[in-house]
Amino acid sequence: MTTYIKSPLTYAGSKFDLLPQLSILFPNDTDTLVEPFVGSGSVFINTKANKYILNDKISSLIYFYDYIGRQFKYQIIRDIE
Repeated sequence: MTTYIKSPLTYAGSKFDLLPQLSILFPNDTDTLVEPFVGSGSVFINTKANKYILNDKISSLIYFYDYIGRQFKYQIIRDIE
């Protein structure tokens, strides 16, 4: 049984519950994962790829994921505090 990482965001239309069905469709050696509707990010968080291209109509989501990807864990916790 595979354990999936839950997104830190609660988001309508999240694909988290579909991950068991979706994950079998992705090859293990994915070079680039393109997410046209990233939303909560459940798919890309649980997919190993060398590169991620994320898109969403809500640009603040893209800024959030970009920030998370560029920061160290301790910096994020400090910013939240």
